[in-house]
Amino acid sequence: MVRFKNRWVLIEVQGEPVLSKADGEYENTHIASLNGGTIHTAVRDAILANYGEYGLGSLLSSFNVKYFSSHTNIGIIRVARDYHQMLLVSLFFMKEINGTPCSITVRHVGGNVKDEDAQRAAIQYDLEVLLRRQRRAEKHGTAAINVAELSRISKDEIMKIES
Repeated sequence: MVRFKNRWVLIEVQGEPVLSKADGEYENTHIASLNGGTIHTAVRDAILANYGEYGLGSLLSSFNVKYFSSHTNIGIIRVARDYHQMLLVSLFFMKEINGTPCSITVRHVGGNVKDEDAQRAAIQYDLEVLLRRQRRAEKHGTAAINVAELSRISKDEIMKIES
């Protein structure tokens, strides 16, 4: 039996930074219209643009967006180990999704989603983003978010990810 070697890539999609009028600091805008399907399509198009049909054909056999949270814009992508560098380069060069300016930051690359690193990194970073958004909401006096509930939901979804 042949074992397929994959890489699991934890990404964060950040909107274009805007200057906050309240405190003069730059904040990344939250892109609310994203989901796993739009990320999959945008990354597939970026791979095609950067590597052509060869790159797209090589990556599509194992490429899959396994998790994406529209609350925190954090996602986990699975790709074949032999071609994960193509994915990382394509993510680096992505500057928009569906016409919305953004940047994609790779937060973690691991060999197994079930190892302590990949899932723990996703859960920890998800919580950090939620806490940051809650502090910003409290600072500006806008509606607070339920961090405990959103964190529990995202943790459950991340723990369900299978190879």
